[in-house]
Amino acid sequence: MTKRAVNKSDIPTEVLDRIFGHCERHYRYVGWFHFLPKSRLHPLLLICKRWQNIAERRLYMCVSIGSDRAVRDKEGNRVSITGRHVCERFCDTVQNNPRIASLVRELHLSLPLELEPEDFKTRIRIVNICKNVERIHFFDILPSLVDDLKEALAKADLVSLHLTAMPDSTQERRFSPAMLLKLLPSWPRIESVSATMGDEGIGTVTYDIYPDEEDDSDFPPAVGACPSLRAISIEGDYFKPSHLRFLSDIAPNLESVEFNVQTECCNAALRESLQVWSLSLKSLSISGYLFNTPFPEDECPIIRSPLPQLRFLDMSAPLVVPSALRFLPALETLLFHGGYSHCAELARLIDNGKMQSLTKLRVGLGWSESEPPESDKEKCFEMGKELRRVCGKRNVSVQFRNRFTTSTELEGHSEEWEQSEEEATEPSDNDWKSTTRQ
Repeated sequence: MTKRAVNKSDIPTEVLDRIFGHCERHYRYVGWFHFLPKSRLHPLLLICKRWQNIAERRLYMCVSIGSDRAVRDKEGNRVSITGRHVCERFCDTVQNNPRIASLVRELHLSLPLELEPEDFKTRIRIVNICKNVERIHFFDILPSLVDDLKEALAKADLVSLHLTAMPDSTQERRFSPAMLLKLLPSWPRIESVSATMGDEGIGTVTYDIYPDEEDDSDFPPAVGACPSLRAISIEGDYFKPSHLRFLSDIAPNLESVEFNVQTECCNAALRESLQVWSLSLKSLSISGYLFNTPFPEDECPIIRSPLPQLRFLDMSAPLVVPSALRFLPALETLLFHGGYSHCAELARLIDNGKMQSLTKLRVGLGWSESEPPESDKEKCFEMGKELRRVCGKRNVSVQFRNRFTTSTELEGHSEEWEQSEEEATEPSDNDWKSTTRQ
């Protein structure tokens, strides 16, 4: 049998893409992002000239820069390459080489710890130069240059956007939910948006130190402007009724929603938005309410009609109560925080065979009083046992949390549900291993 040389033309581009894809680092969030170039592809540029075009396209398709990197030189000594230097070099490259700039489809950009305005401007220039970019992850935002960032983002034809703004106690202008929402109609192909504005998690930052300079009532008419938007997640700031109504107008097909809401004025807007998304919504996470916040009876719960596709729900009473779960026939995972009566009703529903699709349950039990009596503490522990009993009958994985125990793991299930295998980071290809942030 004669041997035949394998040419690049003999191998479909899709196959080479998959092969080279195994050489790339995949960037995932585990405590901190690493914004490093994909150096594992560099040898492919030298091995075979017939592969160079494909390897080069893969190399520049997704660019992640900003973090410092430690490598070894030829003598084996440690050399530190700063993220600032890499960003400047990359900016010069795409500015002087339009062909390479045209290859960039995804940008992951972070800022150095010792932030200078010029660092932020360099990253904005990169966004402006790479006109074919579709996905952007911008880590940290300089308040004084927010308008420059808005202008650059508005020019892009984005499919995905992830913004992270570190907490700041100054009164400087910042990136707000209203700013982000007003940008959405600029991206008719947008599919997912996530942003952290301030601290992650409700209650960890004093929100009134951030004056929102955007006019919340001045949303442009843009009904149906984002038909492809499927997922939106906003952390670290509150949604207002005007935000909700605008979002449901421009994005009627949302499947995943996560945000914080103000406690006094969002109930009607929430109900209206859920009706718009009722046939598409699969995951709903709303924070900002305490289970013992008083509300008029006609305002809560907000779920009053079927959400047939909803599979994941993270919400507290009184926004949702166990009786409202009858509207969620496909619910698989429930994260719920409420009082003793809510938890007792939830246990009864499970014991009576309701919520047939439920497989995972996490319950947080709270109390209105600052220090409940010992009898109530006993009720709390008894409630944990009851949930173990009724969930065990149904083979439902359950976690029960209360103020007296940090975590009571029932049925031996100790995994963190929010973390999937995709979130496990790959090892760095740095030559120097370091336990410090890179």
